[in-house]
Amino acid sequence: MYQVFETILIQPQGIPLFPYHLARMQGVAQQLWQKTLHVPDLQTELLRQAEGRVCRCRLLYDADGYQLQTDPWMKRSLHALHLVHAPHLKYTIKYTDRRALQQLLHGLPDAEDVLILQEDQLTDTSFSNIALWSGYEWHTPKHPLLKGCRRQYLLDSGLIHEKNIPSGSLKQYEKISCINALYDLDELVVPLHAVL
Repeated sequence: MYQVFETILIQPQGIPLFPYHLARMQGVAQQLWQKTLHVPDLQTELLRQAEGRVCRCRLLYDADGYQLQTDPWMKRSLHALHLVHAPHLKYTIKYTDRRALQQLLHGLPDAEDVLILQEDQLTDTSFSNIALWSGYEWHTPKHPLLKGCRRQYLLDSGLIHEKNIPSGSLKQYEKISCINALYDLDELVVPLHAVL
């Protein structure tokens, strides 16, 4: 049973965030198993599996190997985010056991998600990091639950900026962008009036 996973977007022209995924996998391998992963053919195998299509790949792995689950990618709809307090939730590694996150979604329609608060600070949704548009720049919470690959790429590129964002400061923003391996900045957006 694989303990951890990566979600990877594969496009016909390549894998946009591959170096970030690989860096995170190596960091997890060091943290959990004190090992360096040996995956020299991983990028080639991912592209072969996609067969020139835009695909979402779930890469399950452990210290000794990996398994790929590749599917055509379908964009989701997101109409609302519900603020929930989850002070004890920890998800610093992409574990395959996501029950604690799934429990927060209990009773919500498919097109709605949660916006998780810890110590009254915004963190993440159940499936993504977030960035908030202030009218002149994008801010992302300084302490997310999970430091995502897209978030790190956007920070490195200077397109988003870390900031502590208490729930009371939401009114200072215009919209929230959900960002993860599948969604770039400003692709999956929720207006502030839809944060409940």
